[in-house]
Amino acid sequence: MSKKIKKPVTLHLEREQFCEVWEKSAGECVRGYRVIADGTYYNLLYQNGEFMGLVRPNGGVIYPFSRNPKRKGFHFRNKYIRNAKVVCLSNAFTFKMKWGTGPDDAICLKDENGKTHSFGARGNLYLYLDPTDYATSADKFYRKLLAQGEASSMDVFEIKKVILAAFVNLIGKEIENFMTASQYPISQITSLTPSEKLKISGTAFDHLVPVFKNFGLTLDVECKGALMGELFIRPNGNTPIPVGGSGPVFPEHDIIF
Repeated sequence: MSKKIKKPVTLHLEREQFCEVWEKSAGECVRGYRVIADGTYYNLLYQNGEFMGLVRPNGGVIYPFSRNPKRKGFHFRNKYIRNAKVVCLSNAFTFKMKWGTGPDDAICLKDENGKTHSFGARGNLYLYLDPTDYATSADKFYRKLLAQGEASSMDVFEIKKVILAAFVNLIGKEIENFMTASQYPISQITSLTPSEKLKISGTAFDHLVPVFKNFGLTLDVECKGALMGELFIRPNGNTPIPVGGSGPVFPEHDIIF
């Protein structure tokens, strides 16, 4: 029979690490087992699969198998908590990212003559946890983006890749909708004005706010006009043309922290 765990664990994050997860069953640990939390992170507690909130926001000892996680408690009160998980989550939740579609995920539309045109875009994305409810936001963020994988091994770069993968598809759909509904023939879409680009960006912003909220993230209003800073077109496989202004050629995926 293996010995039960006695030594308390201190949860902390290494440089660039985003999340650390401690999870055990009551049978693996001695009675009154302790987890020591650092107040510089968000510390989420789950008991029997139920989210119990952000515990020890200023740091301190967590009793993961206790009804009151701040106290050791009595055995007869604690015996129904069979499994516990403490998630140590970085509070560096201001994600500032540059994004861009590349040739592999370009938006392809046919013009009035049946010729295919490929559209690309690039812009800026600013996200953070909902400041009005950190507990709910952190729980959603963990469950929707981290819980299904190896959360402890995911660094900031990996997290941003997950967010960007969803975002590129969503804003691509907004661009496609605008192009389809516009009064311009696709072959003449190079005349798109800066105000029309802002319209696409603003419409995308409004549609994306509830999508990101579902992940516990707030889309900063400051990026409303910058979600789609530049739009590009590659007619018939030729050299891409910046639409409505100068800019770089058709960009590859661009992730800059």
